[in-house]
Amino acid sequence: MPPALAAVVSTAARIAKPREELLFAGVTDERTQCERCGRIELKRTVVLRRVIDGSPEGYVYFGVDCAAEALGRTRKGVLEEAQRAELQRRIDARRAEFEAHPAIVAVRREEERLEALGRAPSKRHREWAAQARARAMADLGITDPTEKR
Repeated sequence: MPPALAAVVSTAARIAKPREELLFAGVTDERTQCERCGRIELKRTVVLRRVIDGSPEGYVYFGVDCAAEALGRTRKGVLEEAQRAELQRRIDARRAEFEAHPAIVAVRREEERLEALGRAPSKRHREWAAQARARAMADLGITDPTEKR
């Protein structure tokens, strides 16, 4: 590349405005002030991830109306996405709780041991594993078998 062209490209790159975008990250009730308009005592704030030129640069906390405007969505759309995010957070927490239960950990270890030996689980093992899963579900108060998934 000729030196004159390289200088123009370099200058253009320096003065180019970084591209910033905001992405929905969730909701929280830990912050009660909108960082965009300054409104206080909000019931909930929407957490948005700041991404500058493709690189995550932290989070900002907006009220629902400001978040809707910043994301180019409707208030209803932001609230629906917030509800979906909260539901997913609860599901993930419940799944983690189930997977950390001692009976489930024991089943997983035994299955890994059998796999390392190249053996298929026996009928007795499958029955034991089903009982362990049922025990874990009873201990955690899970009544719907699909809830743990």
